[in-house]
Amino acid sequence: MHTRFTVCAVLLALTACGCGSSPSDSKAGLDLGGADATAVATLVEDMNDAKGNAKKVAAMFVKGAAPDAKKFNSYDFYIVGKPTVTGTDATCKVRVDAAKGTKGEQDWTFVKEGDKWKIKAAPLP
Repeated sequence: MHTRFTVCAVLLALTACGCGSSPSDSKAGLDLGGADATAVATLVEDMNDAKGNAKKVAAMFVKGAAPDAKKFNSYDFYIVGKPTVTGTDATCKVRVDAAKGTKGEQDWTFVKEGDKWKIKAAPLP
């Protein structure tokens, strides 16, 4: 069973926020490089839940970049290291797993549209 460290860490940080700690304290244990990097990592993890729903997958991508959602159904996605954010662009190495093990790592690209991060390119191995 795959662990979803990033999602668990985000949930843990959110729980800590509700327990009287300041917002900066809640991010102290979750050092992915800031709020934008955390949002990019969360987007990758969210693909694991959305991959069975073509509309949800399409909404995660910039307009015109959404691939055939069926291609993502048999994979699980996990960030490797920290996302790199430069202004409204970001990159992140993503490990792609299948039922029979890891298929490889790919560099995904992201762009911030307004206040929301979207996937620009998500190549599969």
